[in-house]
Amino acid sequence: MAPRSRVIDSLSALLRRAPKGLPPVGQTPHDVVWTENKWRLLRFAPAEPKFATPILMVPSLINRWYVLDLGPGRSLIEWLVAQGHIVYCIDWGTPTAEDRYLTWDDIGGRYVGRAVRIAARETGPEGKVHVLGYCLGGTLATAYV
Repeated sequence: MAPRSRVIDSLSALLRRAPKGLPPVGQTPHDVVWTENKWRLLRFAPAEPKFATPILMVPSLINRWYVLDLGPGRSLIEWLVAQGHIVYCIDWGTPTAEDRYLTWDDIGGRYVGRAVRIAARETGPEGKVHVLGYCLGGTLATAYV
């Protein structure tokens, strides 16, 4: 068999084994509790909450929010909800040209700040929330706090 035929056969076999389409992501049930422009705040609630203080997940601006909810059995959000935590997660949406004028104050103060305030309402007057930032989201969360 010629080297070119082996390459074509190998690539054909690889394509047959490849999954069809993109894998499903972001499957953990949630509600959208706030939207502004393309920004959304998602709320994931367990059937029976075991912890009073919710967790706010701040993902990177670079990755989509579902990097924290890749799929059943491969999801930090799914696991936290299964443990009894109420989880909020920011969905930044997909940036477009209209976002070019957003500042760090907009992202931190307006978006992260609003998410903290909404999640903190869960606990009543004391207004507590745990904030967990992922990648650049950790920097944004720290800058806000």
